Amino acid sequence: MSSEERIPITVDSDGQIATWAIQRSSSPTDRTWTLELDAPDGRSWSAQASDVFKCLLILRRQPEPEAIRLCCNGARINAWASGMARDMGGGIQVYLVTLRQRPSLDDLVPTLYPAPLAEIAPTVEAQEDFNETWLRSVQ
Repeated sequence: MSSEERIPITVDSDGQIATWAIQRSSSPTDRTWTLELDAPDGRSWSAQASDVFKCLLILRRQPEPEAIRLCCNGARINAWASGMARDMGGGIQVYLVTLRQRPSLDDLVPTLYPAPLAEIAPTVEAQEDFNETWLRSVQ
């Protein structure tokens, strides 16, 4: 099963934005997902994991040193896929969390849908750090 999403990508540290296609595919036999991102200049990156959100984290780390950021919901600083969203839904949706609040179904958004650059985590590590801070805030 395969689909293509078109999402805005910042292509350099100056914040220039272009729209690139990201290919999403899954294998029903081994329950793996693959994301492939191709730049117009021929560069490409890919990742494979047990869910789309995890694929996205892996994929984002590859062009990160070049200041390339994927402007999609799954890359927002406050986005995270719960264990259930990953196990049961393949990580195709993420929660947008708020400090000191538990998320509800209203906080679920599609992982690969476009998001504003201002809300995108500068790095995967920054997003992981925010998630840890959020987890401590709701305990």
